[in-house]
Amino acid sequence: MKAQSNNPAALATVSNQSLVQNQKQNQLTNSLIPKSMFNMKAQSIFSARHFFMAFVITFFGMLFSQNSFAVETICKRTMCGHTYNDATDKPNVLTGETQTIRVFVKFGDLVGAASAGVSGVSATIGAKHSGGIGDFSGCATWVDVNISVSSSAAEQNGVTISLFGVANTLTCSFKIDIRKKASISGISIKENGATPSFLVSGRTYQLTITGTNVNDLYVDDTRVESATATAGATSSSKTFNTVFSTSSQVNLTSIRFEENETFCHHDISKSISSIVLHPRPDVLPDGLTGKYSVDGAASCGGSLGKVTSDNATLTTVKIAIGTPGTSQAVVVKEITWPSVQWKVKNSGGPISGTFKVQLKSGNTVLQEQTINGMNAGETKTFTYTRPKSKKKLMRSLSCNSGNDVHAHQDNATNPEYNWADPSTFTIATDTQNTVSESNETNNNKGF
Repeated sequence: MKAQSNNPAALATVSNQSLVQNQKQNQLTNSLIPKSMFNMKAQSIFSARHFFMAFVITFFGMLFSQNSFAVETICKRTMCGHTYNDATDKPNVLTGETQTIRVFVKFGDLVGAASAGVSGVSATIGAKHSGGIGDFSGCATWVDVNISVSSSAAEQNGVTISLFGVANTLTCSFKIDIRKKASISGISIKENGATPSFLVSGRTYQLTITGTNVNDLYVDDTRVESATATAGATSSSKTFNTVFSTSSQVNLTSIRFEENETFCHHDISKSISSIVLHPRPDVLPDGLTGKYSVDGAASCGGSLGKVTSDNATLTTVKIAIGTPGTSQAVVVKEITWPSVQWKVKNSGGPISGTFKVQLKSGNTVLQEQTINGMNAGETKTFTYTRPKSKKKLMRSLSCNSGNDVHAHQDNATNPEYNWADPSTFTIATDTQNTVSESNETNNNKGF
């Protein structure tokens, strides 16, 4: 058995040889493993970290960048039923009014505040609606902006309304114009320069309004048929040729107007001193008395026939003939037949001008009358005297106990008695169509 050496130099030599052998072994092991495996491992660690950071940056960028930094393009705006598609189309808002403008814009549902930036104009946020994640254009997402303008605000163009979203960043902006609201201080109504004591439908009156910014107003009243502005209107005075309308008599105490400065068409009602408004006139035939007719089929006692007429005329004729009795069973007498009485009535409003009425037999005008003015409900009566008016008539006890009137045979042979009324008298009203009537189809009637 070999003895172990205790020489220090020898021990150091042995230790160094072992270290060299271990290093060589490690190098041999590493040489057997491909370098690509080391590179792949390092790259995998780097790529995972890079992807994660890119994802975080992209996610938060998508979430906040649009809301926080980008100014969105407005799809459209609506106010009072009107749509504003063009960005340069500015809604008008009147002083003293509050209007809601609906703004269709991406991320509009995230808008939390609004501002106008000018004195007398304020903007607040109302209802909101999201169009969903697919609403890339913003045309389905909207926010209501309530804009209030004080009465003292100055009239001006291009007031910017700004909408703010997340973190109070600007989402979008649009412009409006401020317009002074019209006010009416007085109303006057004239007819040919004179102040009327009443109004009649169908006539033309001069309606003048005074105030501020009244040139932006037009008449919009249910009792006005038409109102056409005359030339020369100013901001303080405007006149309309006005035709009123009603189907029954009413007291007119106010007139309503609308402004045409905005699509909202605000109503402005102004009180006036009470004045009666009548319906349109309606002149129509209203009856005829005194017509002479003979019913040949009802002859009695050798007469030509039974005389017929209205009750009032027959009563007058009977009195003129006399009453038959036991001492005189048949009474015969020559009488003057009563003249024709014909009437026209105005069942509508008053008439101020002149118009003509006629009594006709077919196309032959027997009589024409000119009427100068006619009150509401008034009736005019005219008398037509025939060229001949004498008749020989009789009453007999044998003919309905003397209650009937019969034409004597002499009426057929005596020229003085030989006349007859037309089978139909026609009354025609407003024959020259000078009266504006509520009913133009009832101007002719036969009797």
